[in-house]
Amino acid sequence: MSPQPISAAARILGERARKRRNELGLSQEELGKLTGVHWTFISQVERGLRNLNLHNLLKIANGLRVDPGDLIAGLAPPPDPASEKKRSPRRASPRPAAAKR
Repeated sequence: MSPQPISAAARILGERARKRRNELGLSQEELGKLTGVHWTFISQVERGLRNLNLHNLLKIANGLRVDPGDLIAGLAPPPDPASEKKRSPRRASPRPAAAKR
């Protein structure tokens, strides 16, 4: 069983990168040599398994001869795991008595 993408956004970005790489007739190895990014990392990006940092996004976009914005246009951020947790209601803490002057 293959690993699942880390998010819908990562999956879509990877699909866009793979499509463009194929349009250019490049292998992952060739793109890796053009960008200075290891081909196994490119493979993981294309499968949605990696969260790209800015520098790697710029390198890959440059190698694909696209604007980085084309790779990320319209992508929604993943849900915040903290907001999905059920929170127990907080008890009001007693306020300290006001100091008398």
